[in-house]
Amino acid sequence: MLRQILTLSVFAFALDSTIAKVCLSNGLCYEGIYPSLKPKVCSGRHEHWSRYGGCDKNCLDLLGNSPCPKVGFEKCLCDDGYVRRNKDGTGPCIPPSQCPHRCPKHQHWSKNVGCEKTCHNLSNSRPCSLLLKAGCKCDKGYVRRNKDGTGPCIPPSQCPHRCPKHQHWSKNVGCEKTCHNLSNSRPCSLLLKAGCKCDKGYVRRNKDGTGPCIPPSQCPHRCPKHEHWTRDKGCEKTCGNLGGNRNCPLILTSGCTCNRHFVRKHPDGTGPCIPPSQCPHHRCPKHEHWTRDKGCEKTCGNLDGNRNCPLILTAGCTCNRHLVRKYLDGTGPCIPPSQCPHRRCPGKHEKWDKCRGHCQPTCRHKHPMCDLLCRPGCICEDGYVRKNSHGPCIRKRDCWRK
Repeated sequence: MLRQILTLSVFAFALDSTIAKVCLSNGLCYEGIYPSLKPKVCSGRHEHWSRYGGCDKNCLDLLGNSPCPKVGFEKCLCDDGYVRRNKDGTGPCIPPSQCPHRCPKHQHWSKNVGCEKTCHNLSNSRPCSLLLKAGCKCDKGYVRRNKDGTGPCIPPSQCPHRCPKHQHWSKNVGCEKTCHNLSNSRPCSLLLKAGCKCDKGYVRRNKDGTGPCIPPSQCPHRCPKHEHWTRDKGCEKTCGNLGGNRNCPLILTSGCTCNRHFVRKHPDGTGPCIPPSQCPHHRCPKHEHWTRDKGCEKTCGNLDGNRNCPLILTAGCTCNRHLVRKYLDGTGPCIPPSQCPHRRCPGKHEKWDKCRGHCQPTCRHKHPMCDLLCRPGCICEDGYVRKNSHGPCIRKRDCWRK
């Protein structure tokens, strides 16, 4: 009877125990009965039993980066989505959002920490997870020191200044030119910041101001409507200066330019390219008026209006009556012929005159009848007259010599 009771006791104990073999470093091994690994009930909320132990995340180590022993012992661990309140891994299991928010210098607590800027990607263009999490985030104007998004938060000016090819570090990075706005006319923030900036003669590849810095000649040449790509873009005509006489740099650049018979909409040379007839409010400069049939205007260099120019009529501003363009190529302001710059006369014994160029004495007509209009031109010097209406200047006494 006693033997049966003892057997039953051993059997009952075995149900709640396990036989294990333990070997020491000296080579000796022992077998014995040890407590069971049967799951136990944890006393705390949001906990579960683990046979193999492990380490819980805590409020100061939300990513679980703290070292954890490889040899585990059975213990209660926090459920998924919960962390220990205390730094040493003790305390209740709570959601990270309920942690005491103690962040390092230049950081603050946020429920939505995403992909932070770092010293190696100040434009925040690095690949990273789109999942938002609760944690410490850099204050405004600070970035992570390390490339992987870790490390202290520091001002960009304290970053190790390593810039990609064709870029350099600058404390005043503003709105950079891009392949899509080589004239630097895109809307962007006026705030200057420290960062990598394209070297002179280079532009950002992407429309939003990101991407590598490349020469404009390597940009994908996509121009808006009524425009085409050119490597020699100069000073374009605009609705405000249809005569093409506005002040602008003489340096030629690569970029999109208006097609023939189109002008820029805005006076500063920006805006879409439109026909002159669509320009808002035809405001012409002084001594000019709007016309839909502008042809070849007279200039100081060809007061007779006989210069070579296209026969196509266009809309634009033209000089008022009795006025001419100042420059030989048909540009410049409209001025009276009497104000034209002095010219060198080609003939011998000739000189330039602001008014008497159209009516001169000849051997046959020493006192011609002239109108009162001033027309500049070359006349004979004193003591000389024209041999005929279009002849050379000769001495008066030589008129009747054969």
